[in-house]
Amino acid sequence: MDLQTRKIEFIQKFLNLTDENAVIRLENQLKDEVNLLQFDLKKRVLESEKDYENGNTVSNTDLISKYNG
Repeated sequence: MDLQTRKIEFIQKFLNLTDENAVIRLENQLKDEVNLLQFDLKKRVLESEKDYENGNTVSNTDLISKYNG
């Protein structure tokens, strides 16, 4: 089953929930997941900036050569 189908099925199940506490738990879980993704992204940006400041970089030409063989 592909991701799009899984998301649609999840939404359908979510729409059928009648327990408000279940909805609250799912909302909190989603917020936690979004916060984690944002934290991860910020962490990567800070690491990249630190690498750049320390001269730990690779030229575009070298990068293209590395991945294009």
